[in-house]
Amino acid sequence: MKHLKLLFLILVLNSIIVGAQSVNPNQALVDLIPSKKWFEIENYYQQHKDSIDNEFVKLWYLAETGSVFNRPFEAIDAYEQLIDKNLLEMDMPTLTYLFGQPVLQLCADVQEYVKGEELCRKLMTIVQNDSIAESDIRLSFIQGLTQVIEDLKLGAKNYPKPEIIKNEVDGAEDIKLIPNKSGNGILFNAKWNGIDLRTYFDTGVTYGGYIRNREIAERIGVNSIRPIL
Repeated sequence: MKHLKLLFLILVLNSIIVGAQSVNPNQALVDLIPSKKWFEIENYYQQHKDSIDNEFVKLWYLAETGSVFNRPFEAIDAYEQLIDKNLLEMDMPTLTYLFGQPVLQLCADVQEYVKGEELCRKLMTIVQNDSIAESDIRLSFIQGLTQVIEDLKLGAKNYPKPEIIKNEVDGAEDIKLIPNKSGNGILFNAKWNGIDLRTYFDTGVTYGGYIRNREIAERIGVNSIRPIL
């Protein structure tokens, strides 16, 4: 179902993006985004952003790449605009599925619980005002969004968003790599709340880091964190 809806979206975009030039940057980006070749997508956008003038395409790019390249708030804003403006006049289920679900998951991932609840209620209003979908479909969506709100409230209670203190780095010379005899990963010295600690650089981390030692966590003043091994 997901692939069918994505195909539908691409076909609609193909029909509205028309250009006299041999290669239309809007169309090229539309074709690239479903591939999920994120670095290729990012490079293409940066090279052609002055020629990408279709509002939907730009918002779709921002929404899809924001979470990948650690721009979650930019992504959340783009998703919200896609929902508010509904530039392709999608039906309620498609709009909710393509943009509502991913933005709510993103809000939960980055612990933006209040924003997530706000978007849930916005989507519920869209569902309630829909006059095309059958009543049982609307009810199913309302029930699902109601459950998401409860999950967000529970997340805010169990995993409150911690206060983050930014560490300033004057230059590259402040970062000292540590020889790793196992050859598995990159270790370096970094300051955490002003305290030097050996740090592991992990390219697989999505929206944060993990402290594996409770004593170290308490030492640098981390009071609200997910369970520590």
